[in-house]
Amino acid sequence: VDIRSEVRSLWRYSAAFPFMPDDPITMGEGCTPLVPREIAGCRALLKCEWFSPTGSFKDRGATVMLSLLKSQGVTHVLEDSSGNGGAAIAAYAAAGGLRAKILVPSSTSPAKTVAARASGAEIELVPGSRQDCADEALRQAENIFYASH
Repeated sequence: VDIRSEVRSLWRYSAAFPFMPDDPITMGEGCTPLVPREIAGCRALLKCEWFSPTGSFKDRGATVMLSLLKSQGVTHVLEDSSGNGGAAIAAYAAAGGLRAKILVPSSTSPAKTVAARASGAEIELVPGSRQDCADEALRQAENIFYASH
């Protein structure tokens, strides 16, 4: 597989992807360093995902999923999350000019929604458990594309 070494993002590996959008939504995700360590006598390579744009490995999925959705004409996405997934979807939606609505359990710490709010996402607090939040997302998916992680 050809690796596009001039591209500093996950899209450098696009030759291995099943699709390639004309204009992928990217913020330089991927290419995070590998740090060698020895753990319990075994050599390991640890990924430093906090170097990702939103500080999470979830940026990898967000760039691919939202790029595909945008190329298919989706303009508004819905996600249920209580943390990193919502932040990643919100950030990549904003970068791609998409609207995002993030459903979070009402018990979620406001600090966990700061990043999604900063990206311009609409945050809806859902009473109940994480499962109640997922169920509400399925109900709202009749009107907004459910970009579930």
